[in-house]
Amino acid sequence: MTWKYPIMMRYSGIVGEVMVAIDIAKDGTVTNAKSLRASQPEFVETAVAYARECRFSLTEIDGNANRYEGTLAVLFTLSED
Repeated sequence: MTWKYPIMMRYSGIVGEVMVAIDIAKDGTVTNAKSLRASQPEFVETAVAYARECRFSLTEIDGNANRYEGTLAVLFTLSED
């Protein structure tokens, strides 16, 4: 997955978090992603795009994988180097 920290947020040293609601299909792909809340609105577009690229391994119940709805926390942090 490739995504970029919003450049002005990085230069300003701003960190944050976006909570993204996701729907996951039986094959582990994200079929829907939307922001529930964000510490900074500038992070929303990147966080939702990141969530849409995620792939998951779903647990099988009675030999069948089921769809899943959940929440993904996307954290934006900066390293000190």
